[in-house]
Amino acid sequence: TTIIMHSGISADAVRILLHAGLMKRDEEDGSPVITQAGFQFLLLDTASQ
Repeated sequence: TTIIMHSGISADAVRILLHAGLMKRDEEDGSPVITQAGFQFLLLDTASQ
């Protein structure tokens, strides 16, 4: 599996976010995109994250 680097995010970080369900692969081009759960996670205060 090839992971394209976006915005300086490491391939390991993308793998973790995909595994956690906070990101998923885009159905059209396979690029990582944030999920609803990932967006909700970002809305939490830092201590809750």
